[in-house]
Amino acid sequence: MLTIGQLLGHKSFSTTMVYLHVRRPHLNSTPRRLAAGASTSQLDSQRHASAQRPAKLQQQASLNVASLLRQYAAAYVAGRRRQAVLQVQSTLAKLSLCRTKALGGHWYYCPRCNNQSKVYNSCGDRHCPQCSGAKRADWLTSTAQLLLPGIDYFQVVFTIPQQLSSLALGNRREMYTLLFHSAWRALREVIEEEQGFEASAVMVLHTWNQKLEPHAHVHALVPGGGPALTADRRWVRSCCRKVRRYSGKHKQKPHLVEVEDLRERFCQYFLAGLKRLHRQGTLKLNDEFSHLRDTSNFEAWLEPLEQLKWGTFIEPPPNDKATPRACAEVPGQIHDRRPHLGSTADLS
Repeated sequence: MLTIGQLLGHKSFSTTMVYLHVRRPHLNSTPRRLAAGASTSQLDSQRHASAQRPAKLQQQASLNVASLLRQYAAAYVAGRRRQAVLQVQSTLAKLSLCRTKALGGHWYYCPRCNNQSKVYNSCGDRHCPQCSGAKRADWLTSTAQLLLPGIDYFQVVFTIPQQLSSLALGNRREMYTLLFHSAWRALREVIEEEQGFEASAVMVLHTWNQKLEPHAHVHALVPGGGPALTADRRWVRSCCRKVRRYSGKHKQKPHLVEVEDLRERFCQYFLAGLKRLHRQGTLKLNDEFSHLRDTSNFEAWLEPLEQLKWGTFIEPPPNDKATPRACAEVPGQIHDRRPHLGSTADLS
């Protein structure tokens, strides 16, 4: 929670508790209780204490994905040929060899002290945890250039139901593209109808959850303002709403759109797009989905999904002092950090 608070720019630990909907009794029941508003000196002392751990624990902490893959990947591939297809084997090999002699390297030379340091090359694979730090920094740098100062930025997430996850794995390009188009179309239309300004967003795809299970969803970083739809094109800011806080007091909070309207529109467009892909014969329907090649069976299979509550939610800025860059760091904490920029020109 301390890390999350730092990433979001929270100055108070209590703010992070409200943001994550964590109550004080629940926090106090955890094995390691953290004081609200912990000072920097306390955090430094915690880091110093962790640095003095026994050597055995230090050795356990040094384990990483690459070392585990070098030890067990070969046995995994040999024992699970069906799951370990060529693409999986290629990814495992890249992650195993990342920053090793096998990929080559280059020397860094300091002319002042004549010191030389050899650095091995990285694999650059998007699944590699060792390469993700630099990619995240590059993504944040490029995205920060698109952000406007003094504007509220909202986190909007669009998730397809779990029932569609297996179908999406067999039709990644088609369904992920449909996910982007449906999310952007719903977001643009609802913002224009409710707020009256031209919408924009930075959208990022995430295909897995923290348990490494298929969980396709899109994170959108949406500014709470834009050019008016009228001829004068004046700048329009999103309105605020009065909300009740835990203390019982009311406070004005930034508001983008009604999440129920957004959820309903997203569901409508995505299911309509799926039916269109089916009519065009674009979807690969094999094995357990072979019976869905018939149009009537496919539409009957989709019908229960229309009654589900699709995973769509809107998160406003965590506090009044949260910077746009701090808001952008939330969708940046994922594997593929390349920005997908939405506009009426390329996602209409």
